[in-house]
Amino acid sequence: MYAGALGDNAVERYAMFLTSLELSADITERRLALTRAKEHGLNMERVAIATAERTIEKAFSVSLGCCIN
Repeated sequence: MYAGALGDNAVERYAMFLTSLELSADITERRLALTRAKEHGLNMERVAIATAERTIEKAFSVSLGCCIN
């Protein structure tokens, strides 16, 4: 409900929440979290795209971080 009340930042904030679940979280739990975005008035497709983008950015920052040392 909180994310739905955030206005313009709602999609990005919810995407960050979903990204924080990590891939180790149960797929059912992750799917439920994504569908809850729609239940609270967020555009589920935009949330999914933003989550994918944040996940890719996170993966690149981790992989680049290990190679810089």
